[in-house]
Amino acid sequence: MESKDKKQRFVPLIVIGAVTLIYAAAMLTISSMNAGMAIVIFLGVLLVICGAFHGFIRDKVPRWCKAAFAVCVAVGVSLMVFLLVYGNIDNVTYDEDALIVLGAGLRGETVTDTLSMRLDAAVKYHMRNPDALVVVSGGQGKGEDISESEAMARYLVEHGVNDKVIVQESESTSTYENFLFSKRLLDDMLGDGYDTAFATSDYHVFRARDVAKTAGFDEVSHCHGASTWYLFAPNVFRECLAVVKQCLIDKL
Repeated sequence: MESKDKKQRFVPLIVIGAVTLIYAAAMLTISSMNAGMAIVIFLGVLLVICGAFHGFIRDKVPRWCKAAFAVCVAVGVSLMVFLLVYGNIDNVTYDEDALIVLGAGLRGETVTDTLSMRLDAAVKYHMRNPDALVVVSGGQGKGEDISESEAMARYLVEHGVNDKVIVQESESTSTYENFLFSKRLLDDMLGDGYDTAFATSDYHVFRARDVAKTAGFDEVSHCHGASTWYLFAPNVFRECLAVVKQCLIDKL
């Protein structure tokens, strides 16, 4: 009986699933629950179940169901690869009149690692185009002691950006509002016919570009900040869901 039970299980899947759940629990101590983290937890539970009931799934689950699952996995992986490849190909000319840096959360008054990488991309851009305005965009959210824009401005000044070119947009609470409210400020300051770029995380570039157009930017170039390795999975999973929503639901 014991030998038969062992044949019904696939221990490596159980171990991988358990490690995934431990990872999710660890990440929840430094990050909030979101759709991406929920997917990580779901995958961990799914792997444990698949490992524990491997024999039953192998023998009883219909082939079409297994094939459908495989297709979903392939599509998901392909989308993740596309987002990362697209986001790592910058198209800024360094002749733009303004660079918008999209917010990504604070811990108290300190920028998160994800946001610091976006700001580092802005610092590099400023070094090559010091005359461009740098719009730091982000309001004050839950668990934040100041607005994201204020913390972002401090970070940029500490890293050598001239405070005279920094413009704070402190009301936005979403990517769409980042662009919409930043555009209003730039319209007032620059009038018509200015060129704009934005800086965000690599996995976020594709969707942000589309959102920028929805907010009123005809053309906008981009540069990217690297992903934080330890939050890579939940961030990319969440972004995939957002892209699917934007492409299949918001545009219907």
